[in-house]
Amino acid sequence: MFKKPKLIRQYPGATSSSTLSIDQQLKHYVVLLATAVINIKNRAGSLVPCRALLDSGSQLHIITSRLAHQLLLRKFKSTAVVSGIGDAAISSYGFSVNVNVQSRVSEYSTCIPALIAPSITDNQSGFTLDPASWNIPSNIQLADPAFFKSQQIDMLIGASLFFDLLCPESSPKREERDCEALFQTNFKRLPTGEYSVRLPLRLGLDQLGDSYQQALRRFLNLERKLDRNPIFKTQYAALSLVSLVALGQCEYYLPHHFLLKEDGTTTKLRVVFDGSAATTSGHSLNNGLMAGPTIQPKLFSILMRFRTFAIALIGDICKMYRCVRVEPADSYLQYILWRDSQHQKLQTYKLDTVTYGTKPASFFSVRAMHQLAMDEQKAFSFGADILKRDFYVDDLISGGSCVHEAVEILKQRFGLLAKGNFMLRKWCSSDASLLQSIPEEDRESLLKFNDGSDILKTLGLVWDPASLSYFQRVTYLQQVFWARWREEYLTLLQQRSKWRTPQPGFPINVVVLVKEENLPPLKWPLARALELISGSDGVARSTRLLVLIKNIYTLWGRR
Repeated sequence: MFKKPKLIRQYPGATSSSTLSIDQQLKHYVVLLATAVINIKNRAGSLVPCRALLDSGSQLHIITSRLAHQLLLRKFKSTAVVSGIGDAAISSYGFSVNVNVQSRVSEYSTCIPALIAPSITDNQSGFTLDPASWNIPSNIQLADPAFFKSQQIDMLIGASLFFDLLCPESSPKREERDCEALFQTNFKRLPTGEYSVRLPLRLGLDQLGDSYQQALRRFLNLERKLDRNPIFKTQYAALSLVSLVALGQCEYYLPHHFLLKEDGTTTKLRVVFDGSAATTSGHSLNNGLMAGPTIQPKLFSILMRFRTFAIALIGDICKMYRCVRVEPADSYLQYILWRDSQHQKLQTYKLDTVTYGTKPASFFSVRAMHQLAMDEQKAFSFGADILKRDFYVDDLISGGSCVHEAVEILKQRFGLLAKGNFMLRKWCSSDASLLQSIPEEDRESLLKFNDGSDILKTLGLVWDPASLSYFQRVTYLQQVFWARWREEYLTLLQQRSKWRTPQPGFPINVVVLVKEENLPPLKWPLARALELISGSDGVARSTRLLVLIKNIYTLWGRR
């Protein structure tokens, strides 16, 4: 409640007398409804901002037909009936959509069903207020930065999600605790030493639609690619599959494909399973699974500690995710399609290990490794502590103060991980004598330079076990920078067809890239913004640029 708001815009459609009446009624107070600007995924997976009204008195979530059409979401028949005060029926189209909601200021996200309606309410608030005299703390992030402006409402979020959005950090933390509790309750140690886990479900399986048709379509596309490269097909077929399965009442088929990692020193072909592929209901397997907490140290801490060791030692766990088993009761959620030849009948297999591409895979593999350290603490006290300290997912980056300590670390860690069927490989050390007992095939291959020096990469860090010149470091980091800039930034640049809110123009003298349709992004010319060009309404929608093309400066943009 805010006292004595200042009216600065007339209520739409109101006369001067009615506006005066409203102002007199609100002389003492005005109630602002809870609104938030949230991100919603469209059908292409892009995030679209919208303004939501938070209503703890609503049993349903509602989305306007305009926004649902803009997002191109798949519609489903709905029998939900909406009523208001006095049981007055409210118009709806009889359809609903599944909406993936994501916070603007945190990692919170969820998927909710929303009923499609022509409209939800009038603009909120009813008129624009002047908050200049309000004492709003400057160090907080507002859920709706423009809450004082009269704007349209795109979505209504009901009671089932109301408090989670008011406290966006509470739900993820609760989910992380639940995932950890499920692991402690359900994990098993198998006779082989491996660990077996149950998948942490957060949604009912009845919300998963049909996944077979999409998995079939994507497999046939994959099959055509593999048939053109028999070597890749042989490697791909080397998956750890179980025999043919008897189909039950509920199965989930994982689409799968491969990625090529040309600079990989061991496995260049990586198989990826798409746990985020949506079913016909709009939900995916990952929507129904918990992710689990991050339980390993921060990467920065691991890298800084690595620089303090006199003797460096690194390694890698071979196929880490496949070292942890999934209980047979949950393996029906990890079905895949496969056949060795197009002349054969399609067969259904199930994956019996934690699968790369599913949401909890990283947590389970790391948590099983930590459980191994706790279970074998007495036999490997030194190695157990280092196992929880010097691993980042499957990468070991460690060392010791002397050769003797490094040798003991190598022995303890190798023996400890072998107890859980985690096999270490790609060993490398700054002291070659440490690796004498390691088979050649289990040692890391180095990247060779023309000057005869060798380097390797670990967790994005360039490391020469012997020495590395300044020139080599700069050259490699430059290559890494441009590769990441191209892959992670340029791909985000996309043309926006409509701006929902006023945006500032380019600052004067800023350097920009000019998109050329007939040129690849790395060859787009650079330009400098000279001035903003305003239209008849005083709004700047274009910029006058000084463009550099083939060492010649050219002015672009009309005055």
